[in-house]
This record gives sequence, C-alpha cells and structure tokens, in this order.
Amino acid sequence: MIMTDWNLLADDLANRFSLELSGKAAKGQNGIFRVESIDAPNGFTIEINVGWRSVDATFRPDTFAAALLRTIKGSSEIQKQEFLNLISAFTKRGTKTYLKGQLLSGVETADNLDLNGFDLICVGFTDHSDDSGVILETVNACIALILSLLPIENISEDLEENGAALEGAYSRIEVNRYERNPANRAAAIAFHGAFCQVCGFDFRKVYGSIGHGYIEVHHLVPVSELGGTYAVNPITDLLPLCANCHSMVHRKNPPMSPEELKAIMKK
Repeated sequence: MIMTDWNLLADDLANRFSLELSGKAAKGQNGIFRVESIDAPNGFTIEINVGWRSVDATFRPDTFAAALLRTIKGSSEIQKQEFLNLISAFTKRGTKTYLKGQLLSGVETADNLDLNGFDLICVGFTDHSDDSGVILETVNACIALILSLLPIENISEDLEENGAALEGAYSRIEVNRYERNPANRAAAIAFHGAFCQVCGFDFRKVYGSIGHGYIEVHHLVPVSELGGTYAVNPITDLLPLCANCHSMVHRKNPPMSPEELKAIMKK
C-alpha cells in the first residue's frame, strides 16, 4: 500500500489557495489538514477518512469557533451563489458535497440555502490506484467551499461585531475578492489544471515540489466590469495562466483573450 505524503499534499493545496496549510497523518491511512492562516480558536481542520471506495473530507470547526460559524451563517446571497457555483464545478469533477446530510449539486437556489449548523462533508471516489490524487481533490473542494463563505472584505468586520476575530485570517492576503479569492482560485485550478492554458507551462515539472499546484489565475472578464453583485463561476470566468502569459494578456486594455495570445505565439 502506498503511503500518503501529507506534507506534499499540504504544499500543493497551499499553492492552490495561496494560504498556509499543514497536513499530518492520523489513524491508519487517514489524515488531517489545517488552514494555518486562520488562528485558533476560530479556525478549522479537514479530517480525511479513506474508506473502501471513497475518501471523505469533513469540516471540523475549532471547539470555540462560534464567531466562525456565525460568519458562515450570515453569508450574503452572492456568497451563497458562489458557494453553489463551486459545488457545481466540483460535482462535474466527480466530488459529491453533503450539507447537513443532504446531497447538493449546485443547482439549488441561494435563498433556500440553510447555513445554520454548518455540517459539510465532501466525498471523492477511489479505486486506490491514486489515493493521494483523490485526497487532494476532495480536500481542495472542502476548503474552497468553506472559504467561499468567508469573503476577504467582510471577515474582520463581521467577527469584530461578534466580539471575536479570525486573527490573521486574511490580513496576509492583500488582494481583491474577484481574481484572487482563494476559493475560486483553487476551484479554477482543480477544474482546468495547474498549468498554463495558453503555453502549457507547468511549474511542478520545472521547479519540482515547490511548484506543486502553483499557477496564476486570470479573470476572463475584467474585474472593473463585474460590479459588486456578480457571483464568480470558476469554470467559465477564471483560467490558469503562467506569469508570462498572464502579463502578456494584460498588455492591452481590455485584456486580450487567451485565444488571441495563442495566435500571437504561433506566429
């Protein structure tokens, strides 16, 4: 039986989310991941259970993470729609999502989404030929769904009103909500692949383990045109690009399409 390298998986996830993550083995073939960028007692872990034909990734809030759960419960309609968009994307990748025991597909409506008592489990399926790959994709989905309900611009305000703070939660990420939202970023990488969609550059192949899961993510519609009520779809709105190609598409205003850049490179 091939042993899972939990540290390597944590590094891959950290690159996808641009967040600090840790991973460690638990009993048997199981493991635990933690988003270190959100400090206890308002953080969470993802518990991994490798079964006969499936891999379960279960959300476990810290014991005293009341502020975290209140923030999730109070998510806006836009956040809820992005949450559902992510579920739809991961469902197409073969990962099932259960909220309080109910299987969701992403076609549900945001106004009927009940986030009270947030009980989230993501399930991937395996024939044990690549358990590490299934674990990676299942944990990726679970963390992305959680982070989609913790928007960068609202976290500090919401939690301070509740008398607590996710200390350090997103203060380390000075980026805008649309292009660099860690949940949408990770979903786009999971769906399209961690390589440039224009030139094919793969950081892992060139730089080894340090490049696992790393790639920049380009927004196909300029952020300035989105407005404050737009729910990003990581499949249709975001595309992984290497740093060079990402810079080149932004040489024009508005940015050129990836297809235009491909045509230029062929010439």
